[in-house]
Amino acid sequence: MSTLDAVSMMESPIISKLVPSGLLNETIGAMLISAIVGAVLQGITSGQTIIYYVGSKSDPIVIKSLIFFVWVMNLLHTFLVTDAVYVYTVTGHTDPSALQKLTWSAMAIILENVIGDLGVKGIFSYRVWKISRQWYLAFLIMVSALVSFAFAVFTVAKMIMDPSAPAYAPSTYGTLIGLAGSDILMSVILAAVMYKHRSMFPRVNRVLRTVVMYSVETSLITSAGAAVGLIAYAVIPDKPIFMAILWVLPYLISSSVLVALNARQSLREKSTVVHSAEVNRFSRDTWRSGATR
Repeated sequence: MSTLDAVSMMESPIISKLVPSGLLNETIGAMLISAIVGAVLQGITSGQTIIYYVGSKSDPIVIKSLIFFVWVMNLLHTFLVTDAVYVYTVTGHTDPSALQKLTWSAMAIILENVIGDLGVKGIFSYRVWKISRQWYLAFLIMVSALVSFAFAVFTVAKMIMDPSAPAYAPSTYGTLIGLAGSDILMSVILAAVMYKHRSMFPRVNRVLRTVVMYSVETSLITSAGAAVGLIAYAVIPDKPIFMAILWVLPYLISSSVLVALNARQSLREKSTVVHSAEVNRFSRDTWRSGATR
């Protein structure tokens, strides 16, 4: 078959009827946009990772290792999304039934998402434990992440048994609700820990509130992303639009921890200056008070 004949076949009404434009918009279009946005966010996350390693040399090896693990999982996520989009847009572009089947990479993305989420939750759990010295708070964060992981493993197992079947609703709902719920729980615990360990100096408290703002706001963004995916799945469960939405979620999750960690350097310097000034003023006022007695 010549190139001209192939082009004519692709433009024929037969192929148009086989693959309706509406189906392409709701599947391929959403996946392609998600892949492009994800690639941009991967670049931003890589830049944040470099900034972290340059400015946080004193961090323990546990945190540094978890940051590297999260970055590698993001890189793997980008590869898997690219493979899934390639299969749907190139390999099976003339086969409408291909759009109704999950590729191995699309199924692997689900597991990769929750594994990366475990890494991020591990970083936040470690920080909570270091600040509060209350292991059960870190334990609660990790348990909430493990619930999502368990649901995701069950979902992928069902998909492997029948890739053409719709996503198993109970476990899919459990995964999405678990992702959103764990982020909300983590935000509440972070805010409570920071509030309990606030300083006696008002300006230092303002610095702590800034840390809480970074941590809580970024966590709420990721929980909102999971909630949007949950709503999309509840409204149109037979279309993979919810998967395209969730493809962006790992980048938001990793950015949440990197933004919080990278903000510490400037906040730490500001805290040191402010703390010294407050201590000096406190000491001066105390000395004057004693001198006038």
